[in-house]
Amino acid sequence: MNSGTRSPEVRRTVYYSPRRAARRRKLRRRRILVLTAAAALCLWACTSLAGLIVSGLHAAEKLPAAAAPESIADKPAPVEDNTLRIAVDAGHGGSDIGAQGVVKESEMTEATARALIELLEEDERFSVVLCRDWDVRSTPTERGQEAARQGADLLLSIHGNSWEGSGQDVHGFECYPCVPGTAQYEESMRFAQLICNEISAAGGTLRGNGGIRYIYFDEKDNRIIKEKGDEAATGMPTFSILENAGCPAVLAEQCFVTSAADVDLFGDEDGVRLAAQCYYKAICAWADGLSA
Repeated sequence: MNSGTRSPEVRRTVYYSPRRAARRRKLRRRRILVLTAAAALCLWACTSLAGLIVSGLHAAEKLPAAAAPESIADKPAPVEDNTLRIAVDAGHGGSDIGAQGVVKESEMTEATARALIELLEEDERFSVVLCRDWDVRSTPTERGQEAARQGADLLLSIHGNSWEGSGQDVHGFECYPCVPGTAQYEESMRFAQLICNEISAAGGTLRGNGGIRYIYFDEKDNRIIKEKGDEAATGMPTFSILENAGCPAVLAEQCFVTSAADVDLFGDEDGVRLAAQCYYKAICAWADGLSA
């Protein structure tokens, strides 16, 4: 014992003393409890996360698919009803601004079309057909075909005229119906005459023979303009929007965008509303004539 070391028996006795053994058992139980609690917490977290994922998947299944931007190309053919379908075509649009003068043609045509559509939508006799999406460029042929696809009963294509010369103020209203010899000629002419009556009553100047003219294109795509009553060019092509609409149709040159006086009457903010009212009254009179 003088060596200062403990015998094996003494060391074993000290190491396995009841107090130390109890303390170690207590620590072991604590570790087991902590590990058990940690495992339970981990299991709960995993289960909850899985539940959230599943719930999210189910919720996603109930959500509608993101809607694509609405386009006339995505719209189905119209359901038959008792309304007259009025196709309103705002000439030009998108990157095609048309003629430019005191105002841009495309801005004037869209403003007029919107004002006319508001009037038509307030009248339960009519439903509106758009020939193109707003502010989108589309060819005249495509716009006529779109009117036909949606079953239009009548089409009005709104445009602005221009004069590139100098020294005179060229102004006035003119419109072009489906040409003589076509199936839609008579009703188109009737509509054109009603428009001219309203434009004249509103103070507009009618160009040519009472504001109504025919337009044709020769084999070289040159324009040939004939006055109302002149059927010499019957059989030649006309504006493609009129040819493809499949219904009575008129293309209106609302005013000369290069004429300040014309724009003041039918091309500025108040003017487009006045023009829209003229078109609306003509549409109403045309519709009334169907049942006469």
